[in-house]
Amino acid sequence: MPLAAYCQAYSAWRTAVEALQEMGRRDPATRGLIVKAASGGAVQNPVWLAAKQAANAMVRTAEQFGLSPAARARIAAGVYHDPAIGKFDGLLA
Repeated sequence: MPLAAYCQAYSAWRTAVEALQEMGRRDPATRGLIVKAASGGAVQNPVWLAAKQAANAMVRTAEQFGLSPAARARIAAGVYHDPAIGKFDGLLA
């Protein structure tokens, strides 16, 4: 499930970024970050918010896989050692 969630967030982020790039080509002044609202005023582009939310979801999900330095620091791994020899070890070998 976490991998599917990461992939879905990446897809949403990528789609939003590509849309922003296309809007930026058509509007070099604001690069697509500001759009005209229905009321006629200027507002932040909702596509930018979608990209930001998807990026945040990617970061949160990536931490579950240890993909950030902080997440890797929290991974606990024990030192490998041979188990104690039991009285039946070697019986079947």
